[in-house]
Amino acid sequence: MAITNTWKIIDLKSNASDGGITLIKWSCVARNQTGTDGLNNPIYGLEEATESGKLITTYNASLDSFIPYNNLTENNILTWVWEDSSIDKNDIETKLNNKIQSIINNNSTTNQGLPW
Repeated sequence: MAITNTWKIIDLKSNASDGGITLIKWSCVARNQTGTDGLNNPIYGLEEATESGKLITTYNASLDSFIPYNNLTENNILTWVWEDSSIDKNDIETKLNNKIQSIINNNSTTNQGLPW
């Protein structure tokens, strides 16, 4: 059993004239991986916790480090999210993992379903 965290960029808002990103919508999903199938694909339990948010960004299209919109990757954007001081990647993952662990612990002390 392992808890995995998956970060995704849900949506972007950009300036139409130069492609600069002005808004990033992100999410992090923590899931309990209970094993793998015969093809080594992960199998997940029902335990899941999610946090999402928005990041308003500023940019300077004249800088050499500016990345044109069509050249952006999800990893570029995730790096911007994680580097922003308002978003603590480790804190978010720890909080979600603790939620999952609490669900797992609760499930081990309860029964669900019908007795017949």
